[in-house]
Amino acid sequence: MQIVFRHALMLALMKEDPSEAVSQLLRSVGGDRRLLESARAHYDDLSRERPQDRDARRACFLLDQALLARSGVR
Repeated sequence: MQIVFRHALMLALMKEDPSEAVSQLLRSVGGDRRLLESARAHYDDLSRERPQDRDARRACFLLDQALLARSGVR
């Protein structure tokens, strides 16, 4: 993952409001769906390896929401 996006994702994880966090993620990727998909795969692997990792699970949720929003399904 790109360092700037990783930082944006960490900031998004700290937000209370999921919709605000998703908006921040979408702004940070600049239309690069592949970056969202790559990050989702990374955090999916982490959440499988460490099911107790709440941040990894939350990242998966936020990334799923961002992917849905990018595809217009939201």
